[in-house]
Amino acid sequence: MMKLKDILNIIPDKLLVFLAKESQVDNKVKKLTGKTMFMVILHSMFDEKNFSLRKLKENFNDSIFQKKN
Repeated sequence: MMKLKDILNIIPDKLLVFLAKESQVDNKVKKLTGKTMFMVILHSMFDEKNFSLRKLKENFNDSIFQKKN
């Protein structure tokens, strides 16, 4: 079984930056970038039994995502 860290290592950082520019997801955004949101969603899908907006918020406020912003 793959772990979250393994999947994040497969996806190149440049690809996430490219997709964010192509989709303009980061337009007028300062804190919650497309890359961060993608990582929070993946983290929540792997580590939580119940996937909800509340869990997304809790995971986003987790220290591992605050250090990256």
